[in-house]
Amino acid sequence: MINDNLKKNIDQSVEILRRYHSNAVERNNVNAKTDIETVMTTVQDLSRLVFEDKKCTWKINDDGIYSTSCGRVFTFIEAGVKENDFVFCCYCGCEIEECE
Repeated sequence: MINDNLKKNIDQSVEILRRYHSNAVERNNVNAKTDIETVMTTVQDLSRLVFEDKKCTWKINDDGIYSTSCGRVFTFIEAGVKENDFVFCCYCGCEIEECE
């Protein structure tokens, strides 16, 4: 029930932001347009984190550097993901899925 209400509120918020965004574009208000885009992206990203069973894939290269599916890189001083007790991506917050 709470998730249903939250999802509905998020969807309504995104729709409101879209209307304000259109208004800012029409008025050529660049600052408002940029601010609204930032907030809208954040709300949508949070919605995906809450409502999707999403994982962030971490793939290690020959130099010991991990590339993440959220577009970042990470390296450990010693060992790897499991040995350092990493469960969630420190960038996007999704559960880490290691791949070879």
